[in-house]
Amino acid sequence: MAERDPSEPMQLRALWALHNAGLLKEADLVGLLGSKSEYVRAWAIQLLAEDPGAPGRSGGLSKFGEMAKSDPSAAVRLYLASALGRLPEDQRWTIAEGLLSHGEDAADHNLPLVIWYGVEPLVEGAPERAMELAAGSAIPKVAQFIARRAASDPRGLGAAVAALPAAGDGAPALIAEILNALKQRPDLPMPESWEKAFAALKESPNEAVRAGMEELAIRFGDRSTFPQMRKVVADAGSDAAKRRRFLKILADAKDGASVPVFQALLADETLRGDALRALANFSDAKSPAAILSNYAAFTEAQKRDAVAALSARPDYAKALLGALADGTVARAEVSAFNARQIKGFGDQEIDAALEKHWGKIADGASETAKVEIARFKKMLSAESLASANLPNGRAVYGRTCFACHTLFGEGAKIGPDITGSNRANLDYILENIIDPNAVIGRDYQLNVVTLKDGRVLSGMIPLENEVTLTVRQITGEDAVVEKKDIAKREVAPVSMMPPGQLQTLSEADARDLIAYLASPSQVPLPGEGPFLDPKTRKVGGAQEGESLKVAKATGGAASPQVMGNFPKGMWSGNTQLWWTGAKPGDSLALTFAAPADGEYEVFAAFTKARDYATADLTTSTANPVPLRFDFFADPDVLTTGPVSLGKHALKAGGSNTLEIKITGANPDAVKAYMVGIDYVWLGKKLGDE
Repeated sequence: MAERDPSEPMQLRALWALHNAGLLKEADLVGLLGSKSEYVRAWAIQLLAEDPGAPGRSGGLSKFGEMAKSDPSAAVRLYLASALGRLPEDQRWTIAEGLLSHGEDAADHNLPLVIWYGVEPLVEGAPERAMELAAGSAIPKVAQFIARRAASDPRGLGAAVAALPAAGDGAPALIAEILNALKQRPDLPMPESWEKAFAALKESPNEAVRAGMEELAIRFGDRSTFPQMRKVVADAGSDAAKRRRFLKILADAKDGASVPVFQALLADETLRGDALRALANFSDAKSPAAILSNYAAFTEAQKRDAVAALSARPDYAKALLGALADGTVARAEVSAFNARQIKGFGDQEIDAALEKHWGKIADGASETAKVEIARFKKMLSAESLASANLPNGRAVYGRTCFACHTLFGEGAKIGPDITGSNRANLDYILENIIDPNAVIGRDYQLNVVTLKDGRVLSGMIPLENEVTLTVRQITGEDAVVEKKDIAKREVAPVSMMPPGQLQTLSEADARDLIAYLASPSQVPLPGEGPFLDPKTRKVGGAQEGESLKVAKATGGAASPQVMGNFPKGMWSGNTQLWWTGAKPGDSLALTFAAPADGEYEVFAAFTKARDYATADLTTSTANPVPLRFDFFADPDVLTTGPVSLGKHALKAGGSNTLEIKITGANPDAVKAYMVGIDYVWLGKKLGDE
């Protein structure tokens, strides 16, 4: 039955029964590796590999190698990949090489990672051979992981660098992995293979390769190019991308001679933000004055960077508090997080100035928190929240919460993603904002790292090894510091999220923020795009997706879908147009109306889910340039909220088209290639009052 039954399920049941009865010999399983059934072949692999020595004894090992290279079944290849981890390490190479030859598996949800789990132990012992394996890999993710692992120790780094001249189009990715490794292991010495690799690639026609080799040269101790880099950074007429790249290299290398250049860049709109973040790395008496003299011209994001830099050192903090006193910096522009970091210096003079000019730092004591929660609950009545300005609430969120939290797929990942939290519960949201120290998750405890040069870094620790520590700061930047440069390291018994956030806001802003946080779907910023009214559950003036006419569909079918079963999002009219059954390369053209000839900004809203596609979108305009979208989200089904598709010349009537072409799917998506269209919405005709 196991060999010849016409029913695959019966073959498998017979195979399992024989195995459980102890009646299968190794030779029987080797024979079943040639079965016509892919699932019988797969199970023969699994059962044979239960004894790690069996494939080598029985002749199954050579058969595994042949199947890894030529078996047409992805299921069989998955079982072979899983068997890798059970085999002796010296028996894995040929099988791994065969599995990595299948480029069609590159986007598979499981295979690249399962292959990597089997290959990873090989890299440390034989990095040269592992880099050869990576060079021949048709699965980029595995090649990337091999390079990352190899470059993390001295012998492997030499092998990775030696592989650069022959890497071809893969050289930029390999250089990036080497740089990432050196960022975490700055103590790794220059390998003997570097000189030859640098000679081969320093004049590469590929700009990314040249830039990467320049940065590697600096990481390995060659600073001869720094004077020229400073000139390029200071030259406003030079290419902006090159200036930004050189600035980061100089800042990461802590090149003190660059500080005057960075200070001068505070007047340069192009590199101002980069210069602010760079200056935080240096202790220089002139930096606070340089920052504050340009402060009025900064954007909101640049002001956050400026305040973060001025909160990092005691002498800088004194200048910041002086600016609070004279009104150069507004109290609302110094967050509770910044204030708590300043208080952490433990300087009585600074503490007194902080309390005088900013306010008292709440310690999150439960009695104080209870009083504040009661006060805000009384203020934030149902009637008050109903009158909230949600777009302004989103703007306030951008100033206060965006730097740490993700909401509706946007924001940072320092704190938890709050999209799926109990945001609509007023008690829950007030307790978490006003008294964040009541319950502190271990991952969100505040780490305070004081460096020997006086700089203080506060945040979470996403990565640590024996040489370096990575601090993810409130600005979203990762600061990698060598442990030898740390003077003191503490884990504070408080949450990364400081108390007192609401108390720094006006009543109107606090109301708008809380109402926005409770919103079931994204809203536009003030003055931007359409607005979904949570009361009517509709977007005024929207052309609903389910009402759009399908002008063309090269594959699949589009029909209305009611969205009431997905509580984490809100769709206009509670319905979308759902395009299913299509595949990459298929396109769907929809028509929408304009009230008159003219140029309009076109907005649309779509759906994101774990089985949705990536797609190119074009509208009916001359020389349309596609906009690229990834509609993947996991685990919840969400809306994108209003997305601007740009400004387009439209014709009066319903002949205007929106074309969606499926390009594929996110690597982590279930490959069903679906698309959901909530609505299309037109802004005012440009030029109209």
